[in-house]
Amino acid sequence: MIRLDNGNNTVVVGHEEDTYCSSLTAGEVTWGGLAPQTEPFDAYAQIRYHHDAVACTVTPNENGLHIDFHEAQRSVTPGQWAVVYDKEGRVLAASIIDAYETAQVGVSSTRAVAKN
Repeated sequence: MIRLDNGNNTVVVGHEEDTYCSSLTAGEVTWGGLAPQTEPFDAYAQIRYHHDAVACTVTPNENGLHIDFHEAQRSVTPGQWAVVYDKEGRVLAASIIDAYETAQVGVSSTRAVAKN
C-alpha cells in the first residue's frame, strides 16, 4: 500500500520502491528539550513507534517542520507523529506528519492527507 485516498475511498498500491520517502512536512510543533528554532539543524527523527530514529536535517518554518532524511525511509505516514531527538536520545520536538515526498529516482511527487 502506498497511501489511502479518503476523498475517493481508494487504496493506492504500488511497488516496494514506491514506499520510500526522502522528506516529510509536519504541522504545529511541540518543542521539548530545545528552545523553538528558526534555523536548520541536524538531528534524528522517529516516524513510527517501532522505528529506529534516523539521521536527518530539520528545517523549522512558520507552518511546522520540514525533515530531510539523510537516507530514504519507508512508509512515512501522514497522521503519525514525527519525533525529533538529539544524539543522546533527548526529545527535541514533535509534530504530526502532514505530507511526504517520494524518493524514487527520477520521480518527485508530493502526497498529502486532507485535514478534517
